[in-house]
Amino acid sequence: MKPCSNNRKPIAWLAIGALDARQERALRAHLETCEGCRSYLEEISTITQKLATTEVRSDIQTSNPFTEESSAR
Repeated sequence: MKPCSNNRKPIAWLAIGALDARQERALRAHLETCEGCRSYLEEISTITQKLATTEVRSDIQTSNPFTEESSAR
């Protein structure tokens, strides 16, 4: 089941804790009755949790062709 198209972005914001209290209450009320949106929240929450626990590395070097191509634009 697909999420409601007008709720996709607010659901993503909910998953990262970026909604104000009023918006969150309204969306959570909707989630109680909409299976598609609930499933989408679970999916997005899983992704955001994985991203939050991913190690950020600063020692990654780009290849010369990548750097040269990027600077040519």
